[in-house]
Amino acid sequence: MPLGGLPPLPPSELIHRMDKILAGAARFAAQIPPSEFLHMLPKRNRSYGDLAWHIFRIADSFLISANGGTLTFESIAEGKPDDIRTPNDVVAFGTDVRERVLAWWENSKHLPEDRVLSTFYGDLPLQEVMERSAWHSGQHSRQLMLVLDELGIEPDGRLGVAEFHGLPMPTNIWDDKLEFTTDTPKVAAHA
Repeated sequence: MPLGGLPPLPPSELIHRMDKILAGAARFAAQIPPSEFLHMLPKRNRSYGDLAWHIFRIADSFLISANGGTLTFESIAEGKPDDIRTPNDVVAFGTDVRERVLAWWENSKHLPEDRVLSTFYGDLPLQEVMERSAWHSGQHSRQLMLVLDELGIEPDGRLGVAEFHGLPMPTNIWDDKLEFTTDTPKVAAHA
């Protein structure tokens, strides 16, 4: 079903986008100063390190359903494990996930797009689950770039239109009422 007048991206393009997003997220995670890794996001029960880890957990959870299991809410929502303590730990996890996603695609690229995968949001065609995984990782990568911006760090190889075009990305990076700052969240005035 077309979204916003654009046809859905095929799995071959979605895997390309997911790979670019995961590669970007690994670069951004590596830029988080270790002293900021446990700093909490405003109005979230998630640290900068949790956010970075979550990006890769989305793709890791996609592989569960792609390999015949059920993608559960709990698999996506779980917090980072205790052994993920540094930005480098997140990068190592992310690199492993990215390699496993690409290996899965190499073995699965000839599967029909309408192959049904089991998820907590329904049994859906492969293309739809891939699309949701790609934009979900992409949305959190946008947030991680904003975290770096707020820390005064230019994101290495910023993601943008080339990676996100055609994905049903939310308009806002954060809630519509929340402006992100490293000091205190501010409620935006509505016109």
